[in-house]
Amino acid sequence: MFECLQVPPTFGVNLGPSGAEKVGGDDGPADDSSRWAAERAQIERLLEDGTEGSTLQALQALARAVDALEDSAPALQGAHDAHAFACDRLEALVLDAAGALAPGLAAAAAYLYGRALALSPLTEEAVALAIDHLLRGNSAHSTRLVLAVLVGVEQSNAMLFEDHIAVLVSQIEAGALTADDELAREAMLRAIRLYARSERADTCRLVLTTTHAMLHAALDACRDTGGDGARREMGVAWVCFTIAQVPLTLRTDLTKNHAACADPRALFDVLAAAFDTARPETQAALVGALPVLATYETPEFVRGPESQMHRAVAWMMRLGAGAPRLAMQGLEQLAGVVLDKFTPFAVDVGNLALEHLRNPRSRHQAQAQRLLSALLAAVGPAVLGVMIEYLRAPARVLLADTRLLVQIVTLLPNLTPRITGVLVDVVQRIIHDGDDRDEQLAVLAALAVFPLDDQELADAAQSLVMWSVDEDRGRDVVVAALQVATIPNISTASSMRSLTYKTAQLLLADDAHIVHVALSVLSNPALADAVDEKACGLILLALHKSLEPSIQVVAARLLTHLATAHRAIVQPLAWSHIRQSLSLMDFLRTVDPTRASVEACIISNLLPALPTPLHQKYAGPVKDLILAGLRAPAPASSPASLPLIFQGLANLARFEGWPPAQQARLALDVLELARDLPRDAQHAALGAVARLSAGPQSSADAYDLLLNLHSMFGGNVRLDPELKALVSAVYGHLGTVERNPIVSRDSRAAIQREMAVYPPHTVTQSEVAEVRYRHGAGSSAHVHALVAKTLADTARAEGPFRKSADDRALVLEATAAFGILQPRAVAALVPDLPAAILKDVHRALEGALAPGVPISVMLLAAVLHVSPGWLAHYWAETADVLSECVKAGDGLAVLKALDVILDAVKV
Repeated sequence: MFECLQVPPTFGVNLGPSGAEKVGGDDGPADDSSRWAAERAQIERLLEDGTEGSTLQALQALARAVDALEDSAPALQGAHDAHAFACDRLEALVLDAAGALAPGLAAAAAYLYGRALALSPLTEEAVALAIDHLLRGNSAHSTRLVLAVLVGVEQSNAMLFEDHIAVLVSQIEAGALTADDELAREAMLRAIRLYARSERADTCRLVLTTTHAMLHAALDACRDTGGDGARREMGVAWVCFTIAQVPLTLRTDLTKNHAACADPRALFDVLAAAFDTARPETQAALVGALPVLATYETPEFVRGPESQMHRAVAWMMRLGAGAPRLAMQGLEQLAGVVLDKFTPFAVDVGNLALEHLRNPRSRHQAQAQRLLSALLAAVGPAVLGVMIEYLRAPARVLLADTRLLVQIVTLLPNLTPRITGVLVDVVQRIIHDGDDRDEQLAVLAALAVFPLDDQELADAAQSLVMWSVDEDRGRDVVVAALQVATIPNISTASSMRSLTYKTAQLLLADDAHIVHVALSVLSNPALADAVDEKACGLILLALHKSLEPSIQVVAARLLTHLATAHRAIVQPLAWSHIRQSLSLMDFLRTVDPTRASVEACIISNLLPALPTPLHQKYAGPVKDLILAGLRAPAPASSPASLPLIFQGLANLARFEGWPPAQQARLALDVLELARDLPRDAQHAALGAVARLSAGPQSSADAYDLLLNLHSMFGGNVRLDPELKALVSAVYGHLGTVERNPIVSRDSRAAIQREMAVYPPHTVTQSEVAEVRYRHGAGSSAHVHALVAKTLADTARAEGPFRKSADDRALVLEATAAFGILQPRAVAALVPDLPAAILKDVHRALEGALAPGVPISVMLLAAVLHVSPGWLAHYWAETADVLSECVKAGDGLAVLKALDVILDAVKV
């Protein structure tokens, strides 16, 4: 609805010293402030210009500002001014100048205004005032703006949105089946999402009543044959919207209270009447609604020779002449719902897909392959003839969808020789001709997922990889070949040494990316035994030749790693490099002190490969150079070199016996430097602090370090996961210090103070470290108690300000605990854990959770499998969620989840 505002947040606001993530980059707070000042001045100029184009640009800039504020918090220092400015300018557009704007721009401004107001508790009350002001207009224009404001509120604050649900549903009824029908449906979708998770009875009642009223009005509009055709089209679109979006719980209540309105046969008859007269937009809505309608009463939908399924498939086949992509999408979804009942149509539908695959000019070949995949999954061997025809397609077409080839091999194993022959022929042609780079990439991608049980295919794949591991083939081909090089059927004992040497030769390539990937492959333990003196020499040559410190560090670490299995080869090479590098240090320190420190950091990765006497001999000079780089003035120690210096300190902290006072002082110095550094440098700094704090510590030193650590990172929800893990590691090390007044488990006041100051996850990390320190890793009873506490926190921690990433971490942590606690104990400790995971699934369906729907659904299935009581209590809502997953196209995840859940059912 507001596509014009979907722009990435590319500028930042000054968030001050809180450590929150800056959207604008890593250039520091001062640059961020100047960038926001320039952006603000530009917004002012664009709004003063007043043209439609300049207003759109101003709204896009304000959208970036709201995105940045939503990612941080308007109450932070510096962000408050940006929030006030955004609210002020958007209020002027919505309440004062909306009549002069185009309808789309006015709605977009209202949407952003609602988002901005809902971001801060200081401006939440202004939402009601803005709605009251707009409702005084009592017009279609005011209805549009109110709906847009509330849609924006829902984006930022779901609880505040629910407070205004009564106003929302009244405006939906006013705006539906009019020129603002699309915006009304967008608002109704937000209201429907509340039905399953709301705990307010009045909210559910309002949503149910409004859903019935709108569906009834839409059906009346569809049946009014003598009325306006445009209104009938909107009625069909609204019926399709209701079918596709209403969750199972709401559908069940709708059927129970308004059976005539929700009768699937009546709904299908209304939709079928529009099959041949629908416009393209309505056709898309019909295609999306019919597969969902088939789930209402599937036996009735497929029964008889003139069933609803026959009529729906016949219409979609006719639709294939004008809108083939749309038709194939509908047929794919319908086959996934009715499964084997789709057998009578499998050949005809398969031929429709084959027609597009045979036509080299067709733009719908990918959709055709997805349709064939759905047919094979639905009816299995019934499409054997279709799949035989498919395998006669050109190799280019077959390689475009390797997942379908794997599916054919799995479900129709008799066709495996045919697929194997195709792949072998393509590999031989590539090696002979070598002129089709896209085909090479496609074959290598296929080999990465295709089972290589056939010896002929494995030999061909091995030959292709050996042929492709050559810099002249191009970066993409080389990287793709290296990614499959370690597959056991390819890296066999007879070819391992040759493959390892060819990979080592790539370390001399000019492309840094190829060098990095080659180093990663050589680091694979499977290839460690095959590394010989020549390969080690090439690794050392890459260490000498490369001008990129990141490559030099990885090469040095690889040599150190290989020293375990090839000490006689690696030690002389490492000694030669260290001796040669240190001999040049006096000259390098006078010319470029920073480069001298960087070289010392690279050498620190090689020191563990040396024998003990040589190690002790060279550790001192290396340490002096690294500490000189750490304490150098600002211009000498550039931000680019600081991560390497921190890594060097971490390396030295592993084996250097520094006095505790010096170690603590170094940790504090590094932590102080990390305050204003870019994120990658902060990671390296905290890694060094974690290493330095792992050694012996006095209580006073640990106290100082703890205070500094908390002042920088404590309670900051904007830390990325890696940084959080590093902070927790430092805190865990400090938690093992006996008699520490802040961390000690002996003091109840200290425990309470700790839990009030630090985030729960950090407190748990400290408790785990303390248990291990006092009772040892084998103390299962104490670990069980900590896991039980984590599970309990998972259930209690739900709230309006929780972030989806934190929910995911807690749910994963709780699920991992199932392997420690007995299943019955889990159900007794956290009786409402499924509710927390169901909310997680809802967020995944809304796209707010990175791992996606399949993982969330499998977690839910695993939880319900634990306890029959949970399964009985949460099955209705689980069925609702699974139906939404089917609508979202995750049918395979639903089938896997049902397989897990049904395994727990006692028949």
